Amino acid sequence: MVWKRKARLVFAFHGIGKPFSGSLVCAPFLEFRDTDDEGHIDTAVIPVAEEAFVFFYNETEARAIDRFRPWRERVLVVALRELSNNL
Repeated sequence: MVWKRKARLVFAFHGIGKPFSGSLVCAPFLEFRDTDDEGHIDTAVIPVAEEAFVFFYNETEARAIDRFRPWRERVLVVALRELSNNL
């Protein structure tokens, strides 16, 4: 089966503050792209996390990963639910 509708899960990473404060955020979203018969592309963006993941420059890698994994799993559950509802 081939779907005409395309989707991608994006994990966007951004610094917080200006000037940069040493804090970063990951804000995930699901992007749907539809192409009509005339070739026009329509894009819909759906957030897949209730809150962004925030991490810090002075946080150990192990600590950040320990916090990130359960957050990522919740994001994947929401993204899969959205995919099943929208494809």
